[in-house]
Amino acid sequence: MPETPAGPATSTEARLGAIEDALVHGDGRMKALEEAVAHNTELTAEIRELIAAAKLGFRVLGWIGVGAKWTAGLAAAISGVWGVIKLLKGGH
Repeated sequence: MPETPAGPATSTEARLGAIEDALVHGDGRMKALEEAVAHNTELTAEIRELIAAAKLGFRVLGWIGVGAKWTAGLAAAISGVWGVIKLLKGGH
């Protein structure tokens, strides 16, 4: 095989060097993206846990509200019956 002139060989080596540099740079970017995605996944999991806790909290508050509603109704009924009894006994 005949020897290639210095120009094309140098050009090919320069191109290969540029490609290797781009691959190294791309590898660094890929690692940074993987780390960012992992961090984002952790934050998303924490946010989902907070939302689940808030949903449970609102559910418990709803149950407390139902209990308070029933207690208020029962108290009103008892007060009404007590008032009628007091009135029938001749109380003031």
